Amino acid sequence: MKIEEVYDRFEVPPNLRIHMRRVAGVIECLRRFWCGEKIDWELIVKAALVHDLGNIVRFTSFLGLRGGVEYWQKVQGRIVARYGIDDHAVTRQMLVELGMAARIVNLVGQKSFGNSVAVKKSRDWGLKVLCYADLRVLPTGVGSLAERIREVKARVPKYANRSDFDELVRACLEVEEQIQAKLTIGVEKINDQWGENKGNYLETLEI
Repeated sequence: MKIEEVYDRFEVPPNLRIHMRRVAGVIECLRRFWCGEKIDWELIVKAALVHDLGNIVRFTSFLGLRGGVEYWQKVQGRIVARYGIDDHAVTRQMLVELGMAARIVNLVGQKSFGNSVAVKKSRDWGLKVLCYADLRVLPTGVGSLAERIREVKARVPKYANRSDFDELVRACLEVEEQIQAKLTIGVEKINDQWGENKGNYLETLEI
């Protein structure tokens, strides 16, 4: 199944499709300049393309989306009725329903800002790459890690209000340092030119 067929099957909003493609684009950049441990890059790209599959259930606004607010409210209602309201659990159910590899399901389940300390300590470079790529993508495109952290703080109160928020931020910065040590370019070179489908094979990649 092609990625657009997956998105259509689960009625993924256009902004989520763009976000997941951008994360996959950042991973393609990391892949090109990687000089570290061996990674199954195609698997990590696949994980990036589905990591927020069920996030529509936590949307509070659909303003600006093609199709209109009422349309996307109805879509959200259908997804909630079928899968529930926990976006992580919903995504996991969708991945299982697709028959995705257990490795992908587990990676997606571990990828969150709230899990940053564990990611920092992990020896799983695929997980680090997936998490870091997601941390470089803002709603407007690929940005710096500092910009992304500011955006998370402003947009997601459940993280900003956590007592360990500063510890999570430090962990993200350390993950960036770990990634940088495995690249032949500076992380500041990862910019919006990598934010779209730069790898043409994504169109034919089987999920």
